[in-house]
Amino acid sequence: MFITAQNDWAPVNEKPKHRRRKRKKISVGRRTIDETREGYLYDLLKWPFLISVVLWIIGLGAAYLATRFYIYLYEHYITWTGRRERLRRAMRASSNYRDWVLAAKEMDAYLGNEHWKEENEYAYYDSKTVRRVYEQILRHRKAAEKNAGDQSTKGGSRQAIESLKALTEACVKNNFVGVENPRLYSQTYYGTKNLVQHFIDQVGESTLFLMNSRQLPFDEKRSLFKRMHANFGRTALCLSGGAVSIFSSCLPPFQFYIT
Repeated sequence: MFITAQNDWAPVNEKPKHRRRKRKKISVGRRTIDETREGYLYDLLKWPFLISVVLWIIGLGAAYLATRFYIYLYEHYITWTGRRERLRRAMRASSNYRDWVLAAKEMDAYLGNEHWKEENEYAYYDSKTVRRVYEQILRHRKAAEKNAGDQSTKGGSRQAIESLKALTEACVKNNFVGVENPRLYSQTYYGTKNLVQHFIDQVGESTLFLMNSRQLPFDEKRSLFKRMHANFGRTALCLSGGAVSIFSSCLPPFQFYIT
């Protein structure tokens, strides 16, 4: 085959011409049969389903309103009547904490909540551990008080005060064996389990005894209360710069410490 060009400047083989494929125009808004769910069954059931869902929602709303209305009537005309209502009004009308405590105790006695306080077992704290530690603290504190006049660092006096110090330090911490569980303080109007209250009072009395006791030197007291302070912890308020400026402008007497 003889190969030649059209002229001196033209290539031997011309560049082939590519045919442009025509793009199919997609019409906007047109859907297939499956997308629009067309069919006799769909047209037959769509309105019954919609009506049933609307009626179900309306029924749930009506049932909720009826339940709340029943609770309102039961509380105002059955529960809070008679002496219970008078005690409740006395609690609300009290102007100081002492009067409120007296009214709350009368309410607990009327409702029979004192029986719940006397029962030590409860699922939200370790009653066995609390009772055992309470008895040990009470025994060691009585022994330390008995030997308070002995300044010797040896013998029973020193052993009693050391045991009391170790137990008190172990108990002073947040939510020790569950004694700070909110469930313990939401069953009655005033107070909690008698065992928990006696335990907390005993720990407080033991702490004061260790602070005022002459059986411990000052350095031991200082390190003891420093460890107790670290174990118990304290609440801190952490604010950003903008919040600090707002609070400082609203409450100028207060001081905010930022670390």
